[in-house]
Amino acid sequence: MNLRGEGRAYYLAARMEGAFHDRFYGRLFQNAGLKLAFAARLPQGVTAQIRTDGTDDYIFLMNFSGEARHMILDGAPCTDMETGEEMEDAVLTLAGYEVRVLVRKHLPPFHIL
Repeated sequence: MNLRGEGRAYYLAARMEGAFHDRFYGRLFQNAGLKLAFAARLPQGVTAQIRTDGTDDYIFLMNFSGEARHMILDGAPCTDMETGEEMEDAVLTLAGYEVRVLVRKHLPPFHIL
């Protein structure tokens, strides 16, 4: 770790297994006080980004894998922006390279577990 002003820089020059990276980045995120945009566990290759207008949260779920991915939503009521389908604890399937946008009432960010 290198300190620069009030920041820190890390350089990883070793090939490590995924479990190392999960622990390393998980601890880094915790120490930085970062919070999750979406509380559901995301399958490999799927990312979630959130945008808010202060009233509604827009969750962009993106599957960067060429294969379908399944996930259980985090329990907060939301609506699929394209289809209008109401969802809560639904199992959502993203086809390969599919993007879905969900909207829900604004929630505070979730702490990383």
